[in-house]
Amino acid sequence: MQAPSSPPSDVTADEPGPLLVDRDHAACLTLAFQAEAPVALPLWTLLAEVDAVWLGRGGAPAHAARVESGGERHLRIEVPDRFLSASHASLQRIFGRWLLEDAGSRNGTYVDGGRVERFELQDGAVFEIGHSFFVFRASAPLDLEPVLGQEEWPGSLQPAYAAQLRALERAAATSLPIVVRGETGTGKEVLARRVHAKSGRSGSFQAINCAALPATLIESELFGYRKGAFSGATEDR
Repeated sequence: MQAPSSPPSDVTADEPGPLLVDRDHAACLTLAFQAEAPVALPLWTLLAEVDAVWLGRGGAPAHAARVESGGERHLRIEVPDRFLSASHASLQRIFGRWLLEDAGSRNGTYVDGGRVERFELQDGAVFEIGHSFFVFRASAPLDLEPVLGQEEWPGSLQPAYAAQLRALERAAATSLPIVVRGETGTGKEVLARRVHAKSGRSGSFQAINCAALPATLIESELFGYRKGAFSGATEDR
């Protein structure tokens, strides 16, 4: 497989690069999937005020920590992936551009399926180190809370949708009625189960397909009935 074509790596001060964003946004990095731990929570962090990111093998769970080194601000991300080298790769911020560089690792660094030694990341790039997959985004709002692996997962890597999910969870604990709308297969029942779990209400979640019920039975199916209320009502429900 051929390595993906990369823009020139030589960056000068008069070439600020296409990845500069406004002061309310910054680049972000997501550890989206660990093949060695497929059900592990993602790790997501902003790269604001970070000069370099160091990626390597560490203990479980995956974690990120900010450190100072030689007057620079670094982010160290360690992943419990046995196919990673202790110091596998790095991201360097150079005049607004983020360059991914392999650190002489044994198993290599791959961008969009092609092996690279040094590569200028573009928005949406997916890179693989060991058996772990990262997603780079050039711009994310600074007011978003990072997800550092040990915390409860907000449910989406899309910032706008994650914010909607957090608002939904806040509403779940109130007495407000909640209507979830969407086409077939979009996960309405999954969200409804989440709302029920976050509501603190007793009793198990009950999923009822109202479209499959005759109009005359919807009321009794949703709200119950007394024994003898109609023909066939042989018990309280």
